[in-house]
Amino acid sequence: MTYSNRATSSLIRQERKYRIIILVVAVFIAIVLVSILKLMERRAYVKDIRNNREREYQQLLKTQENIQQTVESLQNDGNKERLIREHMRVIKEGEEIIILVPDEE
Repeated sequence: MTYSNRATSSLIRQERKYRIIILVVAVFIAIVLVSILKLMERRAYVKDIRNNREREYQQLLKTQENIQQTVESLQNDGNKERLIREHMRVIKEGEEIIILVPDEE
């Protein structure tokens, strides 16, 4: 083998080596990019779930506040009687209920 053939052969081997290195780096970059995209999708999904839970939590706080107000109003006997009369149409003995019906035209 002559010097020029050895040099050419060495250059070809070196070129193959660089191509393999470039291919490995490209595959690595592709894997990293796919992983990053999956993480971004997962992050968006988790963010949506968190926002939904936050809305549910705020609604539950409002419901709790309404229930607490109702409980506080029921501590008064007059309010208890009023609520029972309004929602259950209960009357005391000797009372009458008058139901107003709109005129039909």
